[in-house]
Amino acid sequence: MELQSDLLQYSAVFVLGFVLDVCYTLWVRAVASQQRWKASLASAMLVVPSALSFTVIVGDLWALLPYAAGLAAGTWVAMGGRK
Repeated sequence: MELQSDLLQYSAVFVLGFVLDVCYTLWVRAVASQQRWKASLASAMLVVPSALSFTVIVGDLWALLPYAAGLAAGTWVAMGGRK
């Protein structure tokens, strides 16, 4: 039963990393384009996944691995994926 719980937690951390990185990439694009409202919205959206992922990672350092994978996948998707 513990394996199932860990798998669920690591999957959630992956998704949090993915969402965080997509929001961060959108924020960088908006700032570079000087789009204040989009940058402000993306900035606000960064808070929740950052806080949630931080609390999980503090409790389990192994959660860094799926978190990093989620960040990488989020950047890849936000930058347009395969072209």
